[in-house]
Amino acid sequence: MSTVSEVSGGEFQRRVLQAERPVVVDFYADWCAPCRLMDGVIEFVKVDVDSEQEIAAAYRISSIPAFVRFEEGQPVAWSVGARPGRALSRQLGLPSPEGAAAPRSRFRLFARRRTT
Repeated sequence: MSTVSEVSGGEFQRRVLQAERPVVVDFYADWCAPCRLMDGVIEFVKVDVDSEQEIAAAYRISSIPAFVRFEEGQPVAWSVGARPGRALSRQLGLPSPEGAAAPRSRFRLFARRRTT
């Protein structure tokens, strides 16, 4: 996949819907903390839902972070919420990228420790 880049309007049409290879799109917002956790977990094209509301609405994005895999201009797999890279890759039907497991400390923020 290509490097992470933000797309808007006409770029979305060209770089996602008319792409020759599968493309993963990260629908996100700058204010979204789980979205920031997902930075660097997998390579994708980014669409800011605040500035590109028409694109987000066209794909019924109601929760973020939302990842959509497109093939031949059609969405074929979805994943919503922050998750480790391997889990995200598996859910989107992608090969697991090298080093995809996010550092556990990033996701332990939400886990409770059991003490006996």
